[in-house]
Amino acid sequence: MLVNLDLHNNSFSGSIPQSLSNLISLSLLDLSSNSLSGEIPKSLTDLQYLTSLNLSFNRLEGEVPDGGAFANLTMQSLIGNLALCGSAKQGLPACKVSDTKTSRTSSIMLKYVLPSLLFGLAVSVILFYVLLSNKKQKSRGHNPTELLLSRVHQRFVSEQELVHATNNFNETNILGVGNSGSVYKGLLEDGMIVAIKVLKLGSSEQALKRFEKECEMMRNVRHRNIVKIISICSTENFKALILQYMPNNSLDKWLHSSQDHKLSILERVCIVSDVASALEYLHHGCSRPVVHSDVKPSNILLDGNMVGHLGDFGISKLFSGDKSATPTSTLGTLGYVAPEYGLSGKSSIQGDIYSFGILLLETFTGRKPTDAMFSSGSNIRQWVEESFSDAILKIVDANMLRDDDETHSDDGDNIELGVAQAKRKCLSSVLELGLLCSSGMPKERMAMKDVAVRLNKIKMELVSVT
Repeated sequence: MLVNLDLHNNSFSGSIPQSLSNLISLSLLDLSSNSLSGEIPKSLTDLQYLTSLNLSFNRLEGEVPDGGAFANLTMQSLIGNLALCGSAKQGLPACKVSDTKTSRTSSIMLKYVLPSLLFGLAVSVILFYVLLSNKKQKSRGHNPTELLLSRVHQRFVSEQELVHATNNFNETNILGVGNSGSVYKGLLEDGMIVAIKVLKLGSSEQALKRFEKECEMMRNVRHRNIVKIISICSTENFKALILQYMPNNSLDKWLHSSQDHKLSILERVCIVSDVASALEYLHHGCSRPVVHSDVKPSNILLDGNMVGHLGDFGISKLFSGDKSATPTSTLGTLGYVAPEYGLSGKSSIQGDIYSFGILLLETFTGRKPTDAMFSSGSNIRQWVEESFSDAILKIVDANMLRDDDETHSDDGDNIELGVAQAKRKCLSSVLELGLLCSSGMPKERMAMKDVAVRLNKIKMELVSVT
């Protein structure tokens, strides 16, 4: 008999088949992180042994059933389905009574009948596998109720566990503080060190939407240079994202902290190359392009090996079809926002590229775009452009040059000269790339896939001489 059915993160679409209610021994059902749509079958309430149900991050709609496993269901098991309605204790809006409910349901059934059949077929294949597997297990003396699939997915973390993990959210564990909440370092019960992003109680509706947006975006994107989401804890009075912990903090801290933080030229090139790889994936590697909308050093987090990871997807945008821009009420951070945003009020892929160009200039000059030296009408791009051809070493971050070790040998002077020339060429190439990406004209900016290729080439050339 089937006790646990874990089908999370399998790209299933269509509606949830009614036939699942025939699995009378089911104790755990996980359908999270798919693209399931339509209404939740009320027949699932007949599963009297079902104690663990996870339907989060799908496209389900309509009223959440009462009774059975749904009686004690929390928002954590339903989050990411923006069209559900039901009980207030689950954090859901009240359902509206409509005379067109019958026709709407019929329309939904027609729209999703084929995907539903495909999903039902997948479940049938799995059930056949279980029956066959159980038959073999009985002949070998194995327990027939063991899990069908290993549960390698987002683990559930309770609010109480997070309280213990952070020593009651002690200030000594704070990694950062923002307008809508704080980020804490925490130690989970299984020994995993994580970053816990807690939404401040009484936050605005906009902050709540950012939280939901970040949950939705981060569960859909998977890349080695994007901060990984471990889990979500969401109740009516508490909301938190549990994220991959980055022991080396942010690029911003390394560039501007008063502490003795120094990054070599190679380290900086590697980090911006990591960020370019993440943005290339968001713009060109997802099923629908994703615009981050807030690319800046404080959102670039560094792991134990100083590998860069792009984080904070709170105001990101997901495009559909051939849209190149979408209206936004949140434009990003002053100094990194593309000039056309002020005119159109629309975020775009080109806006991300502009922000990345400013990030390149800041990373290698050590100057913020909001530095006081730019208060008289100039900006960081103009400053770099004016000094680019003949005074490049005067504008780059002196810490970067001072901290780099030169290679010595019997012919040390020649090698040092070669390394110095390679570094100057690297700096020139990177700053030129920054100027191209931050052009005032969106059409003149390079695509991120081309930027990533250029930066990787610069990195390889630098590695070969250092």
